[in-house]
Amino acid sequence: MRKGSLLKRLFLSVFTGFLLILAQSGSALSEAEKQAIQNQLNQQTINKAFDPDNPADLEAYLDDAVQKGIKPPVQPPQHWQPGYTCNDILGFGYSGYRNCMLYYRYYGCYYC
Repeated sequence: MRKGSLLKRLFLSVFTGFLLILAQSGSALSEAEKQAIQNQLNQQTINKAFDPDNPADLEAYLDDAVQKGIKPPVQPPQHWQPGYTCNDILGFGYSGYRNCMLYYRYYGCYYC
């Protein structure tokens, strides 16, 4: 896996923002200041594209799981909508994306 993956950086950004809010909570931030901090964190999150780490690792995992006959979870991820593909849920987390890819590889369809 690549060092400094997006998820780690995203978590660090959110955690840093949370600590900033906690540190300043004693100074009674106004609602406008809290909203400005939240807007800044939201913008930082939106500006960073989701990266599913190493595609070769995902392919190796999928190949191994199919060879071993491991069935994917049949319940679609929480944010699943009819007509979606795995790429549509990529931004909601790697495990949902990985399970979707395994489901597609195993059954040949997207949560059919």
